[in-house]
Amino acid sequence: MRGEVAAELVAGLFGLAMLALFLAVTSAVLLGETAGVDAWLLRALRQVEEPAAIVGPRWVRDVAVTITTLGNNLTLLAAALTGLAWLFFRGDRRAQLVLLVVSIGGLLLNLALKLGIDRPRPAVVPWLSSADAWSFPSGHAMMTMVIFLALAVLIGRGIKDARIRYILVAVAVTGSLATGATRVMLGVHYPSDVFAGWLLALGWCAACWLWDRRGREGRFAGTGRGGRGGRGEPYTKGGGSPDWLGLLRLAMTVGLGMGGSP
Repeated sequence: MRGEVAAELVAGLFGLAMLALFLAVTSAVLLGETAGVDAWLLRALRQVEEPAAIVGPRWVRDVAVTITTLGNNLTLLAAALTGLAWLFFRGDRRAQLVLLVVSIGGLLLNLALKLGIDRPRPAVVPWLSSADAWSFPSGHAMMTMVIFLALAVLIGRGIKDARIRYILVAVAVTGSLATGATRVMLGVHYPSDVFAGWLLALGWCAACWLWDRRGREGRFAGTGRGGRGGRGEPYTKGGGSPDWLGLLRLAMTVGLGMGGSP
């Protein structure tokens, strides 16, 4: 029991630290304190004589363009649906609910912040990839961290070998870090956009992990009697089937509620 409480305490403190750092970065961005560093880093990644070319050989740009597609909407949707299918066939209904909450909540949170802050895209160097209107926080950086990390943790629960579980998490984090870095290399995001996206994603994942852990242990009030061992699971109907409408309402409430507070 002490170990479980310690794990929740560490996760809670970690999540709070990430959210505090995110708020600090957001404040610095709104006050214009990151403008100099952001512009310097963007220019540092381009050739002095040719701003439209990334520093290094030609293949660096090709690799960056390829890696950045990991954060595209279609790629993330395919990853989430594949994960849901995997968890469905494994019979883990609770994990399906968690993946949906993490994904939808993270998406709504990101969109709410983009709309609220309305930071323009960089105009420091030429873009080497297409991008939407809003810049902060980076959707590619945030959503790859949210979805990849959630998939690694939830799928890893069905794997007994701890080393494989650690590898899955390492691959997920590395994939997100690489994706975020390419957004800066391609000139479509300020470094502070990407850094903030990672911070918010980690804080959101920590909060969802705590919610899931408490739900699995029966310490959250459920809406029905479904669940293992006679304990009710939140957002399940009788017999343990998912209450998808209730889950969607939860994700929208959490995502929009947190999105309006920077």
